[in-house]
Amino acid sequence: MPWSLSLPSDASPLTVRWLTATGALTAHLETLGRVRLQVLRETLGPAAPDETAGPAAAAPGRYFIREVLMAIDGTPAVAARSLVPDGDGGPWAAVKTLRTTPLAKILYTPETTRTPFAFAALEATMALRGVTRPFIDGEHALLARRSVFTRAGVPILVSEAFLPGFWAIAA
Repeated sequence: MPWSLSLPSDASPLTVRWLTATGALTAHLETLGRVRLQVLRETLGPAAPDETAGPAAAAPGRYFIREVLMAIDGTPAVAARSLVPDGDGGPWAAVKTLRTTPLAKILYTPETTRTPFAFAALEATMALRGVTRPFIDGEHALLARRSVFTRAGVPILVSEAFLPGFWAIAA
């Protein structure tokens, strides 16, 4: 399924709970164990085609792209990809200096708005699927969510994929 405002009708209560959890995902993950964030890649480039289509999408353009892995007690749990418009980043300039600090530390302020979540079963050609490949064996079905945060008129697209190891811990 492409990005949609609806989860699959057969989604389990556990899946629904985690994919629709509001607030900082990192804080939710910390209820399951010790969370470690690893920066996989930071680069400048265009948004991928799937990132500019559907609900909670980025506008076509050039972005600072940050890809990270969040592990719980050493188990790869969530892969994430964030896109900040290229340039000085305006209110999101700090994204370029976060290193292993979770993005959530700068996202949640009274001045920030967030779109509703969009959901997808990741397809092979989707940008976020590429981030997950080193952490899964074979072609596991992966569910993901994304939303756009906006502050001072500047958006940041945040996409998160839940890896198989996460579901084993969360169950």
